[in-house]
Amino acid sequence: MTAVQDFDETILASLQRLGGVQLAQRLLALFLEYTPKRLEAVRVALQEGDLESVERAAHSLKSTSGHLRIMTMQELAGHIERLAMAEQREAIPGPLHDLEAAFARIAPILEKHRRELDT
Repeated sequence: MTAVQDFDETILASLQRLGGVQLAQRLLALFLEYTPKRLEAVRVALQEGDLESVERAAHSLKSTSGHLRIMTMQELAGHIERLAMAEQREAIPGPLHDLEAAFARIAPILEKHRRELDT
């Protein structure tokens, strides 16, 4: 699935109806700012063998991705969360790589929409 197919752009209109352009801009900006930090938290916690922290960070990524209807990221983060809960540490690096790649694909699209909301 491509990043464009993965992002349901109708969420932007829904957010604007709920809280105006400012809400849509703010949620996009927060997602773009904090997702790399949460991905790093997953990586560090995994390296340290702290599966509880992996689970928490993945859960946060799953939730925020879901709020913005970024389905691939939501599914991958949920998968990582379940693997951490099942203490399947060795199975996490693959989905984590996929999650990071999905964010790398979607970030420029989200940034473009955030900038367009400024106009």
